Amino acid sequence: MIRILFTFLIFHENMYNIKNPERLAFIRKIREERGIQEIFSIDDARKNNIIELGTNVKIKNGTVIGTDGWGYERNEDNELEKFPHYGKVIIGNNVDISSNCTVDRGNMHDTIIGNGTKIDSGVHIAHNVSIGKHSRIGAHSILLGHCEIGDYVDIWTNVVIKEGIKIGNNAVIGSCSFVDVDVPKNSHFVSEHKKIIRNF
Repeated sequence: MIRILFTFLIFHENMYNIKNPERLAFIRKIREERGIQEIFSIDDARKNNIIELGTNVKIKNGTVIGTDGWGYERNEDNELEKFPHYGKVIIGNNVDISSNCTVDRGNMHDTIIGNGTKIDSGVHIAHNVSIGKHSRIGAHSILLGHCEIGDYVDIWTNVVIKEGIKIGNNAVIGSCSFVDVDVPKNSHFVSEHKKIIRNF
């Protein structure tokens, strides 16, 4: 019993203090080569030309676009060091973004929202996310870093898409889904079934 408890405590500590020495070394190297420019407000983003807007873009009150994403790495002393951001937010034509959304700029690449895409209130779009054209993103959904969303995709309310996941063209993601696998084009994913439940 004591051994099991000790093993659990070690696992619990490691789970919350994960370190990645290679990533930390990269952060320090790129910071030394390129410096660091922190963008923490819309005004800063505008002054530094972080945001590129197409024509007929509509953005409701309370939305914040172009600030730094959330990226930190633990160092040798278990303190957090910031992953620098150098990218922009590029928004295509005829895009609607509702109230209280956040769209982070990319770190090494740009965050992109394609032509005609519509985003409901309270959505978070993390650094380096790419969204194709004429897609819909429902309220309070979260797209974590480096997600790739195709064209004509429907992501309904309260969806969480794990970092780096790819969603194919014409896919539909059901409400309240947690998506931790790639979703192929022309398919319907619902988290409660833990699988693709329908191909169109």
